[in-house]
Amino acid sequence: MNVRSEFPFLGRQVNGRPLVYFDNAATTQKPRPVIARLNGLYESGLANVHRSVNFLADEVTAEFEQARETIATFIGASRSEVSFVSNATQAINLVCSGLARQGPLRVLTTTLEHHANLLPWQVYGRVSLVPWDEGGRIDLAALRLLLRDRPTLLAVSSASNFLGTLQPVREIVRLCREADCLVLLDVSQSIAHQRCDVEDLGCDFMVFSSHKVYGPSGVGVLYIRNATQRGLPPWIYGGSMVKEVRSDAFVLNDYPYRYEGGTPHIEGVIGLAAALEFVEGLGFDAIAAHETMLTRRVKRVVQALPGVRLLGPAADAPSAPLAAFDVRGMQAAAVARILAERANIIVRSGFHCAQPAHDRLHAGPTVRASFGIYNTAEEVESLAAVLDSVTQVIAS
Repeated sequence: MNVRSEFPFLGRQVNGRPLVYFDNAATTQKPRPVIARLNGLYESGLANVHRSVNFLADEVTAEFEQARETIATFIGASRSEVSFVSNATQAINLVCSGLARQGPLRVLTTTLEHHANLLPWQVYGRVSLVPWDEGGRIDLAALRLLLRDRPTLLAVSSASNFLGTLQPVREIVRLCREADCLVLLDVSQSIAHQRCDVEDLGCDFMVFSSHKVYGPSGVGVLYIRNATQRGLPPWIYGGSMVKEVRSDAFVLNDYPYRYEGGTPHIEGVIGLAAALEFVEGLGFDAIAAHETMLTRRVKRVVQALPGVRLLGPAADAPSAPLAAFDVRGMQAAAVARILAERANIIVRSGFHCAQPAHDRLHAGPTVRASFGIYNTAEEVESLAAVLDSVTQVIAS
């Protein structure tokens, strides 16, 4: 398959030149199968799901529930364990608020987390921080000691959206199991790049956002292990999440529907299923080989440039497909602007919703180039050429 031909966005030109999109850790572009699925749904007609009794509602509900089955299978879960929310942030808040209502909430997490996996725990519970080294690797010995205090839950990302560090999640989950500690994994930065099988990982909760894996925005997935669902209350109350309502009482719906109050993002869920089918068709081995090549290539370039500091894992170390760096004497926003104006290269600059991690490394805002399945080695060379010219000007 010619992967690039599947993404209409790549045909766009600005000032007579194609775009180079290196901001995939923020959001991904959408392939033709996702666009076609959404267009087909809009053209054939929408109806609300799980409500009306007519042929149109039956069609859309069946497609929606088939999408749930597809998504559940993709992550190795049963359909009753998969709920739909608006994004990973909402999923984390749902778990956090539900656990906090069950009793005192004591949480282990790290300052490497995305703000979405740090702030809710600070608001609702008591947080202890697991240390990590300059490469972003969690200190497992320190984690073992912290687990002796019997915390309620450990919340951790499988891959850092700032440094790209891949955490040893199987070992982390094993340690937590031994200490009877729940585990929430945020796989938003790994879901498009490597298989995430909840049965294999053994986590209690897993979250990710659709737009990180070539699907529509506004949809998130919350996996809750069947054994962990019992007793976890809903967060949003209203239509669809109840079986019966009286003036002074109500009966909650079955799992997973009790966590899906209100009309869901129907077309978003169906579009996400199409995106996961597309990724599955490419195969994770092929995806990993291509993205690893790009990541190593750009890191070697960055490491060789004078005045440029690469943060996170070195070029030959395992990493999510991204590279974070800063340029001595230049603001990250200025570097990003130069890349965009000179070569239509789109990157991210700033704290990447991981300001405590920047503080830990004594780093200000950084530049982040992150890769997807449609990026090429030639695009990396374009990035390298602009960065080289920038550093030469600074050096002179």
